[in-house]
Amino acid sequence: MNQDLDTLLNTPLAALADDGFSSRVTARIARRARIENALTWGTFGLCALVLLAFLPIPTLITSLVQLATTPAVVVSAGILALVWAWEPRMFRL
Repeated sequence: MNQDLDTLLNTPLAALADDGFSSRVTARIARRARIENALTWGTFGLCALVLLAFLPIPTLITSLVQLATTPAVVVSAGILALVWAWEPRMFRL
């Protein structure tokens, strides 16, 4: 019984004609991913433009400089840079 089951499971299946169904599904998934990506970055860009339109630039620059020199932000940026640098090595087997 086990030998028959092993033989049956190891036998390749015959190819099925899907009339391009797999290609259409793959193209639809890729299109939706592109739309989602464009909407995400478009929304981010629109919010940034609105923010910049209503904030005084010198005050914004002063606030960002003060924020960037805090120890928490410096350490977080360092950790983020290390993760980006080591990411390919971490996931390579």
